[in-house]
Amino acid sequence: MTGAFCLISFLGQWNSFLPPQIYLSRSDLLTLPVVLNQYVGLYTNQYGVFLAGTLIAIIPPAVLFFALQREFISGLTSGAVKG
Repeated sequence: MTGAFCLISFLGQWNSFLPPQIYLSRSDLLTLPVVLNQYVGLYTNQYGVFLAGTLIAIIPPAVLFFALQREFISGLTSGAVKG
């Protein structure tokens, strides 16, 4: 159960989009979702850079999931016990 909470709260902060876009003014402090949004525009699309950045953005949540996988699966199955 703790692992699920850690994973969900990490993903909530990792994928935050609007607060960093509003509060941060320097481009070197922007979060990864905000930077990735800049590569897909109305008139130009840089899909190669966007997909490479998306792959980089997936790595930390995947590592956290695999590190907490045992706790995550046990938390899911503990509520399924009939008795």
